[in-house]
Amino acid sequence: MKVPTRAWFNPYMRAIGLIAAGMVIGSALFMSIYQHNFSILYEDNQRLRTENEEIHKELEPLIQKKNNKITIRQIRIHIQSNAADNPLEEAAVSELRRGLQRDLELLRGLSIDSIIDSLTVAKGIIKRKVYRLSGEKEYTLDIPMIIIKNSELTIWVEAHPYIRNE
Repeated sequence: MKVPTRAWFNPYMRAIGLIAAGMVIGSALFMSIYQHNFSILYEDNQRLRTENEEIHKELEPLIQKKNNKITIRQIRIHIQSNAADNPLEEAAVSELRRGLQRDLELLRGLSIDSIIDSLTVAKGIIKRKVYRLSGEKEYTLDIPMIIIKNSELTIWVEAHPYIRNE
């Protein structure tokens, strides 16, 4: 058997070599573009993951507070006398504070959302109520300021002597 000559095979060999070299160069070019796009995508992914973690860290306390309703745990009462020339005695202040504390005790344990309506009703009732103290002294109370802060209800009250119209 006779071995064929390479004369007819040489032109095809150049074409096959050029095609193979083109394929290698093309695949290298494609891989570099693909790698560049993937690295940009990876950097964006890492940036978004860190932003997501930061946002979750910021929102975690808010989510916990959303589930925990704030309730009134403590009621503080500050009583002032409106008359500068006739200040209240310490015994009268403590009796008024005790009476007002009994009236406002039903607000303890209520959530902040439900206490707003209750406060307006309680304010109207307290404004019309006459507090009788020992020694036949009677006072009406006016509530100029109510503050709710950190589950604490703070009420400022002005005491006025009650004068009967008989």
